[in-house]
Amino acid sequence: MSELSPDEPSIATAGAARTAEQARGGTDPVAERRHAFDRGRRVAYHFIAKAALANAGRIVPALLPHGRREGREWIALNPRRGDRHLGSFRVRLDAGLWADFALNNVRGGDLISLTAYVSNISQKEAALSLANILGIDPWERGQ
Repeated sequence: MSELSPDEPSIATAGAARTAEQARGGTDPVAERRHAFDRGRRVAYHFIAKAALANAGRIVPALLPHGRREGREWIALNPRRGDRHLGSFRVRLDAGLWADFALNNVRGGDLISLTAYVSNISQKEAALSLANILGIDPWERGQ
């Protein structure tokens, strides 16, 4: 498994860079090639979510570095809004459940959805990114 290092660009940084490039009217040639290659293959979301949950202790702090552990929860600042105080954005490290209790309908049931939300990317991109970080095959067998 690959380790998350301070020198490695984060998932959130990569997603923000792609979004900024696309907003300027550019295209992402890597994403275009990946899309062509991935067409017709199914992502093993359940397998990736389970592997990510097993590594939640290192994935969640990397996604949400401005936070701290309290028991079985990671309490952090929500990077998608002007959050200045810890408390409302929480992730259950043993279950993958997460929510921003200061906002309606900002919640999810696994670390794939957390990655997608924090990085402002699709569920598929988040799953593939997590699989890459974890060093696992992201595709369902038999494809």
